[in-house]
Order: sequence, then C-alpha cells, then structure tokens
Amino acid sequence: MEAGETTIQTLHREIKEELGVAIKDHSPYYSYTYEDQEVDNFLVTIDGDINVGEEITGYTWYSSDSKETPSSGFIRMTLPKLIQDGLVD
Repeated sequence: MEAGETTIQTLHREIKEELGVAIKDHSPYYSYTYEDQEVDNFLVTIDGDINVGEEITGYTWYSSDSKETPSSGFIRMTLPKLIQDGLVD
C-alpha cells in the first residue's frame, strides 16, 4: 500500500499495474493471518485481457493437472476455503 491508500485503492492500482487490466467488480472473500502477514483475498471481475507487466518475473495458471505447486500459504489457508465454497474442484 502506498501512503494514504485504502486496501481497495491498492487492489485496483496493483491489478492495473501488474496485469494491465481494470477491475470491473470486486468483493472481499477471505482474510487471515499467515505467519507474520495479514492476507486479504478478493474475488474480482476484470475488464480486458491480462497483460503481465515487466515487474512480474513469472506466473502460473494453476489447475488440477498443473505440475507447478502453489505457495504453502495458499495451499494451507486459501485453497481449502475455495474448495469448501465450491469455487474450485
């Protein structure tokens, strides 16, 4: 977050900067503390196609047949909630 920004302003700015798209709609999804970090997750609808910015050194689209493994925080905290809520298989 930059000085004076709200969480939502940061969400919009970072998605635009890093993925090159605007957020059409958002809703808070799931917040928790993991190790020493406060983590806020949002469900977003974007406007346009993702165009990964230069600051991003790599990204992966995860699916049930991915060979890549998400972060341990995601696996332990977010993934079970997504499955419970029927948002992923």
